[in-house]
Amino acid sequence: RPDAGGASGRGERRRRGAETLTFPRFRDRHDPNHSRHRRLRDHACAAAGTLAQAGYDVTVAPDGEAGFDMAATAPYDLVLTDQNMPRKNGLEVIAALRKLTAYADTPILVLTTEGSDAFKDAARDAGATGWIEKPIDPGVLVELVATLSE
Repeated sequence: RPDAGGASGRGERRRRGAETLTFPRFRDRHDPNHSRHRRLRDHACAAAGTLAQAGYDVTVAPDGEAGFDMAATAPYDLVLTDQNMPRKNGLEVIAALRKLTAYADTPILVLTTEGSDAFKDAARDAGATGWIEKPIDPGVLVELVATLSE
């Protein structure tokens, strides 16, 4: 599976009608690390906003467990999940989705701050199509989703 950061957009883009599911990271504002968590959450929210502005229908879930439940109920064309989420992390969501027939061939990307080979191996083992390291470049994100939507 390709490293998401190295994908390039080719061919016609299909934006209308494609649905993207994103799972942002939410934390309690009383958390002593709130500002750090807010920055991480903002990356996921920025990704959702970027894709919506590019013409995609975007659905956002409050955490990994809720995101999995939503995806299990209504299949999506592409899944973009954050690695660090409450209740179920990104790799857990990916592994659970890959067990569902509807997600056998669905592109699934994980947003992460982790760039180690060990994490990339774990992402591949879970069934990730690729990963995007934070901070997110909006242009790369839109090109990658367009490529995977073809």
